[in-house]
Amino acid sequence: MFGNGVGFVPDEYRAGALVTILGQNPGADEEAGRQVVAVRGRDVETVPHPPAPFLGRTGHYVETQLLPLAGLRREDCSWANVLRCRWQRSNALPPEAVLGPAIRHCQAAYWHPPASTRLVIACGALAHRALGGRGSVHEWAGFVWTS
Repeated sequence: MFGNGVGFVPDEYRAGALVTILGQNPGADEEAGRQVVAVRGRDVETVPHPPAPFLGRTGHYVETQLLPLAGLRREDCSWANVLRCRWQRSNALPPEAVLGPAIRHCQAAYWHPPASTRLVIACGALAHRALGGRGSVHEWAGFVWTS
């Protein structure tokens, strides 16, 4: 989607990680290499970080609110996105004529979770779709399935 490679956000795989979290696509913070470390209303505090998935507000929420409930920290997990670039430098998804081929390309070229992965958490409908999920993501929310 970014034929020149600008805006590419690589996955963040960790050898030995048992959990891989799969999101939709990078946001502006992920692309720019800014990790949100504090949120105060509409204001955020960021620190430099190599471009990676889940660095923005969503990543901050997952890291500070959800992972602790599972006894995990960011460094215990691998992080990936279905799409590794932002469509037209926005958070919008491309039209289906572009989206389907982009999903197939990105997953084939970049989806390589470590062999240690025992659980993949699909965050949202696009991640559910990319993993071969059938039906609506809402039907499967909170369930574990194998392919």
